[in-house]
Amino acid sequence: MKILVVDNNEFVQYVCRFVFEKLGHEVDVAQSGHTALNMLSEKHYDFLFLELFLRDMSGLNILEKLKNHNTIPVIMTGYHSVDLIKKAVELGAVSHIFKPLDADNLEAMLVICKKRHEIEQAREEAKQKLFDSQQKYKTLVDSISEGIAIIQEKKVRFINKSMAEMLGMKLMKVLNKDFKEVFAPFQADRVYQRMLQFIETTTPIEGNFGFENFQNKRFTLFVTANKMTFQNKPADMFVFNDITERIELTKNMKKIEERYRILHEHASDAFFLIDQDGKIHDANRISESLLGLNKDQLVVTHMNDILHDDDRDRFVMFLNELRHLGAVPPSEMRLRKKNGEELIVSVSAVFIDFNSYLVIMCDLTAKKQDEDRVREVEGKLQLWEKKFDSLVQSVPAVVYTWRFNGDFSCLYASPFVEHLTGFDADVTMSENLLLKNIHEQDYNHVIDALKRHMDTGESFFHLTYRMKNRKNTELHVVNRGYIELRGDGIFEIDGTIVAVNAARENSETNTVHDTRWQYAA
Repeated sequence: MKILVVDNNEFVQYVCRFVFEKLGHEVDVAQSGHTALNMLSEKHYDFLFLELFLRDMSGLNILEKLKNHNTIPVIMTGYHSVDLIKKAVELGAVSHIFKPLDADNLEAMLVICKKRHEIEQAREEAKQKLFDSQQKYKTLVDSISEGIAIIQEKKVRFINKSMAEMLGMKLMKVLNKDFKEVFAPFQADRVYQRMLQFIETTTPIEGNFGFENFQNKRFTLFVTANKMTFQNKPADMFVFNDITERIELTKNMKKIEERYRILHEHASDAFFLIDQDGKIHDANRISESLLGLNKDQLVVTHMNDILHDDDRDRFVMFLNELRHLGAVPPSEMRLRKKNGEELIVSVSAVFIDFNSYLVIMCDLTAKKQDEDRVREVEGKLQLWEKKFDSLVQSVPAVVYTWRFNGDFSCLYASPFVEHLTGFDADVTMSENLLLKNIHEQDYNHVIDALKRHMDTGESFFHLTYRMKNRKNTELHVVNRGYIELRGDGIFEIDGTIVAVNAARENSETNTVHDTRWQYAA
């Protein structure tokens, strides 16, 4: 990486150059703000380590000029001013380090800032891709004619538009209701009982069921079910295919012809009328656009000509089951377009008479691609989270998270806590030892200092005090962190605790200071 160090002090320049070059990075140095701006305009730098008080201009002015610049700024200062640091962060600084500089802290700061930036960038990209995929998937699900309901913990967690129309209810009034209230109105108890049986025993539910909705409209529904995961929890997905009209078609040949023609011309799915040998006799306009063939070409085509080689035998078995059972669940198969492109479709069919089938195909290609993208994004997110956890565990300091809701509690402590205190992370968190082991003469001062920051809204804090380890040895520590308001009276505190090797120059050794320990380099 290319790093630019901007500081008047030659010793600071030397320490930064020594640490960063030892890590294998290319380092340039600027002693003034104007020189730094010229160098930044002529050359790309990955990181900028910037002193806030330069001879010719303020580091804040440089940060202001670097807005929308792709260099990552880290400020260096000997002034412990929360307002100053807050202003720098608002202008784009990703972190800060106090002087005098420590080689180990400087190295850790570079690594942490780099990883934090990479993770944040990857997370934002993944979130956007996931959001786009979810929007496409939602649009696709809402456009299909089958009703879809996802039941989790016996509550309705999701339904699509078609399902809401079948129920005769507005979508938002259905969500999170007990599914018995939704699927057992009037005489529809049989549907509910079979759904309950599948949820509790995984007994197959495939079959035709009569159903009367909340608007007293009656349906014949073909229902299928599958186990799935929804929002990272087990769930059951039910697909309701309204076959009311299809049943009526088999009872009245006149109505069959009339209703078939309506569906044929206006359906959003591809319709094929075929004989028992698989020859196509009729097709609608969606079929033409789906396969890239006109109607004249389709009516002299056999189903084997458009089906993928591996799915031809499956399609024959599909029709045989339909002939003997009267109805079969939709099946996924692959088609080949005129240009050779492969499609994934959901195939369902209606048995018309002894020699006729109405085959309905819904294009699932885009949906499958979206599902693959979602899985890829989820995999990347898990990978970055593992890398971040590995980085936290490698930092030579106790990384912690506290919560204040009237009292303090420890939500997280990194493994390094055992090296510092002798207690492992689980015991430290459960017994709140990072706070309990503060020296009795410093405890109230530390708590008061943290509460003062909460009351004043000062996010950043820097505390020095004493604490005891497992051997009852007194340690001098520096506690740096950030306080964030999470809710009404609830604060979350993220920080690091580092042991230091000398006492303060201040003679009042029993006072907690909101300043840096002064110790020998």
